[in-house]
Amino acid sequence: VHEGDMGEQVTIGFGTGEITGEFAKDTVCFGKVQTWDEAQQNAVDAAKYEEMAALIKMQSPIRQKYETPDLTLFEELANQSVADYRPMCLDMNMIVAVEMSTVPFLTFQFDGILGLSLDGLAMNRNFSMFDRLVRNKMTSKPHFGVFLTDGEDVEPSEVALGGADARRYLEPMSWSDVYTPELGYWIVRIVAVRVNGVELDFCKDGTCRGVVDTGTSHLGVPAPHNKEMQELLQVDAGDLLDCRLAQSPEVEIELPGKVIKLNAMSYMRRLPLREGVSVSSAKGVT
Repeated sequence: VHEGDMGEQVTIGFGTGEITGEFAKDTVCFGKVQTWDEAQQNAVDAAKYEEMAALIKMQSPIRQKYETPDLTLFEELANQSVADYRPMCLDMNMIVAVEMSTVPFLTFQFDGILGLSLDGLAMNRNFSMFDRLVRNKMTSKPHFGVFLTDGEDVEPSEVALGGADARRYLEPMSWSDVYTPELGYWIVRIVAVRVNGVELDFCKDGTCRGVVDTGTSHLGVPAPHNKEMQELLQVDAGDLLDCRLAQSPEVEIELPGKVIKLNAMSYMRRLPLREGVSVSSAKGVT
């Protein structure tokens, strides 16, 4: 990616940090260069899903023989196209950083920020990478999928454009309507929040909303309710060096038609905190 010809500067705040950047135009490519082994595995997966699709669609006693409670999942998988790793290139506007605050950007390992918000948070539609892909008919569906790892495994995180990689599914796909999409955030309605099966009071009035945000690893709860949540989830680390292994309560976040269940591996920070140390803010983050 090279600087383009627009040149005008803008300053953007990112939480505790700040970036000064220049508007630029250029051709940007998204994709992954596959190794030989990955290409071979992709071919094997493609053949496997084609065979599965053919088996499921057969209208004969053979179908009954193979029918299981997980058939819906198989159908989801069979109807998904296997990931295509060929690069997609398009002309678009972007902001190229020319100056960044040391906090927090000095500690970051990545080279840039890929915005996947709705149009309401973009400078305009030409700055929205995903909107550009959809308008140029470069994706089969106006969907994207995010697969995140903790960085400790060999398997890397990935963003799938135009759908979701069915090989990443743990269960059939479910959907939730976006609340006030004009704001630009992926906001969903939260019906209830439960800790170890006990419903908390602060969502009982029906006004709870949540933002699905891949840009943070925290489970954020607004003040003053974060204190109650923190007390319910906090456990003594004892001799543990990894808090994700602690015996801690299960958190349930109920959306319309879907309940998300989180255990310690999903919401605990890895390193224990010394007694009296807190990383929450006055605005409320657990």
